[in-house]
Amino acid sequence: MKKVFVATALVVGIAAATIALQSAGSSTLNSYTKTLSNAQGVSARMNSVTIGGGRERYSIDLAKPGMARIETPTMMLISNGTEIVTVMKQQKMYARTPFAPVALDKAMMSDEFLLFRPFFKADALSGMSMVKELEPVSRRGEQLNVVQGIVDTSAGKIVKLMVGADNLVRQAEFSTTKGAASVLDFESFTLAAPPASRFEFKAPEGFKEVNLAEMTATRWYDNIEEAKAVAKATNRIVLIDFMFEGCVWCAKLDADVFSTSEFKSKAQGFVLAKVDILKDPSQAEPYGVAGAPDIRFIKPDGTEVGRISGYVPLPQFLQKMDAALSGR
Repeated sequence: MKKVFVATALVVGIAAATIALQSAGSSTLNSYTKTLSNAQGVSARMNSVTIGGGRERYSIDLAKPGMARIETPTMMLISNGTEIVTVMKQQKMYARTPFAPVALDKAMMSDEFLLFRPFFKADALSGMSMVKELEPVSRRGEQLNVVQGIVDTSAGKIVKLMVGADNLVRQAEFSTTKGAASVLDFESFTLAAPPASRFEFKAPEGFKEVNLAEMTATRWYDNIEEAKAVAKATNRIVLIDFMFEGCVWCAKLDADVFSTSEFKSKAQGFVLAKVDILKDPSQAEPYGVAGAPDIRFIKPDGTEVGRISGYVPLPQFLQKMDAALSGR
């Protein structure tokens, strides 16, 4: 059994400000959520910049009732209010499911889209705790109001919103109490209704239609909370692969286990998540991860039902998967 340990001293972040308990609400946050929930349409383009990592582009278009087009570097979701189509770009596959408001809300649980949830659900951000107003800042010659709060108490995840006079976000910073994680920088954010064509799906050439079980058996989520939400909706267990780029035994696990037909077949009983512990330490911290590869099996409520420390060959890995399924 092989495992590469990574000293936590290597994980460098920008220290996040300490939040004092505050019972009063935030006029900035309230104005933003009210503006969004009252709008009939939203379009936004933004870049997510990971501290110490890379830059990725995201986009979102929303219209009422129940229409959405959400795009990341690896996937796309399109809802026309009747059905939801999920597209996996790298796998060249897509799946259709009946429209459900809860499914659309869960699709917006990642950091990049979390702030848009009030468009469909006015109280979506009401669970933020320790909310407080900070001193205004200037960005690109514009004076912005700043509000900060905790959006995930289990991970200690903090969001800081910089909001313009039009009550729309210009920039959002996500961090934990141990350091900054990412910055969401908006290229554009408008309340104009997107054209209807944005919510029409036409299968790209060479893409295959599959069922949702087949798709999720090959999809690796990069957000544990999103994976837990999918697991809850589909009554499955989450398998989390804590890894990092350059880890020899992580790469061997990919080659010897995750790429096999045996694993992919059994993985239909799981929702898969892959977290780089160097690029995204905030997700690894709550699980006490000290090295990689480190595999955890958890229920949707976060209860652990199994783990694998280090590399193990396929037969033993499949046995651990069976044990996790029987233990739920």
